[in-house]
Amino acid sequence: MLWALILLPMIFAFFILVGTNMLNEDHSILKLFSFLLGIVSFWASLNMAFIMVVSEYTIPAAEKLLGQLTYLTGWLFFIYVSYFAIYIIKTVFHGINSKKEQRLKY
Repeated sequence: MLWALILLPMIFAFFILVGTNMLNEDHSILKLFSFLLGIVSFWASLNMAFIMVVSEYTIPAAEKLLGQLTYLTGWLFFIYVSYFAIYIIKTVFHGINSKKEQRLKY
């Protein structure tokens, strides 16, 4: 039963990611947030696995591995979100500059 609890968020994330890939480009914001929700579901599954290992089996090596994996994926998520934030800011400023240049041409 505990393994089913661990796998449920992973299965949920899989279906979200598959469904997100079927959307067209008109829903780019929804695609981005769905992808982020898939990552959060992965963390929920990882957290449940960590709790199960600590409470049931007390395997120090597995505890350390799950802790390191959570730390690493947390940093990767931070880098991913930072990249998109910088990209959005760059796109907004590029749009503002292009409108300003078009206005100066006339």
